[in-house]
Amino acid sequence: MKSIPRNSELGKTLCVFSVKDVKSLQQAAMKTCRASYEGELVYLRGYHLSPGVTFINYGGCLKLHARLRLYKGNMDDVLQWPFQHRIKLGVVHPIGTSDLVIEASDDPSSKFLQRPTACSNPAGYFTATSVDIGGLITGGYVQNDELRVMLELLPRTAIK
Repeated sequence: MKSIPRNSELGKTLCVFSVKDVKSLQQAAMKTCRASYEGELVYLRGYHLSPGVTFINYGGCLKLHARLRLYKGNMDDVLQWPFQHRIKLGVVHPIGTSDLVIEASDDPSSKFLQRPTACSNPAGYFTATSVDIGGLITGGYVQNDELRVMLELLPRTAIK
């Protein structure tokens, strides 16, 4: 017997999560070229996923990329596969002065965007767009070694 999709699981398009230990992630990325943070599982537009970010070291300049991992979910049979939504990643300023937003998408043939056949797919990150981590720090986005991040799923046809 299959479960019936709930409106709350189909209608929710965004989540907000905290990236903790930013300094440790920076140090790890400087040392190993890459460090990732994965948030808690959520349902967005019916997809069961964990949102996150990846810090990548580009010759001493650290960049923040949107990241996600798709999990098997109770609505996989009614969803479009491969996953083809655009990702809107926002870094929320702690005192609300401004939010920094980027949009990203990836090739739908990427392994991490396919329908999960095991518990989950390997996590993947979106390489085309990123945010400078140094700019986030000097702009006051990191507070108490933490970043507040918003991830939203947009239709593939969404305009920037």
